[in-house]
Amino acid sequence: LDPSAEYDDLDSFIADLKKLDKMDVTPISVATTWTQVHLLETVLLADLGPDGYSGLWDGSTDWTSGDVTGALEDFETIMSYTNSDRDGLDWPEATQQVIDGQAAFNVMGDWAVAAFEEQKKELGTDFVAVPSPGTAGTFDFLADSFTLPVGAPHPDGTKAWLETIGSLEGQTAFNAAKGSIPARTDADPMDFSEYQQTAIESFANDTIVSSLAHGAAAPVATLNAISDATSKFTTGASDLDAFQSDLAAATAG
Repeated sequence: LDPSAEYDDLDSFIADLKKLDKMDVTPISVATTWTQVHLLETVLLADLGPDGYSGLWDGSTDWTSGDVTGALEDFETIMSYTNSDRDGLDWPEATQQVIDGQAAFNVMGDWAVAAFEEQKKELGTDFVAVPSPGTAGTFDFLADSFTLPVGAPHPDGTKAWLETIGSLEGQTAFNAAKGSIPARTDADPMDFSEYQQTAIESFANDTIVSSLAHGAAAPVATLNAISDATSKFTTGASDLDAFQSDLAAATAG
């Protein structure tokens, strides 16, 4: 396979997963439920497009439609090419399978790049980062948020932290370590890694949608219900029809 190939659709990606399945490698690694929901949202985004995907959260896309059925079928197919130990892992272990050469692909947020770089892996030489298959031109968005809770026992310390993390220097240091991009528009892209520079450019120019798995697209109760439905499906406790019905129920009202 061409390791730097970008996939215009899921069909071409699944075709390569099928090729990899015949080799001594896991085609695509995944971990516990939240990472499976993360994968699910990218499949929905690829098959429905940004407008159709966003419509899942504002009610304009019908969860019981044939288009959603097709996306769930693709998700089922992709999950059939994942590692059998997935439910006992979290994202670092699934990502490590790619770093160690045990798995070929992993769909994860930009913090995964930091995991590669911490182990002295070089982008473009030891690994590549490309848009999740079928989603080029779309930026799946979430944000880290820091707050001062009412009744916090050390409000002055919290305010000092918020001032630090909200500053240019603080955001540069935080995002450089995590592998994400800063909210501040006065940050210098040259202070960040090659990957982060591409992410800064994408965020400025791509269509932005909200992440389900990371709490930006739907209320927590909806996310929890979708996570439960996904876990039932991927562990064999429900079939595809039941999965789709459970997802529709999770987002009803």
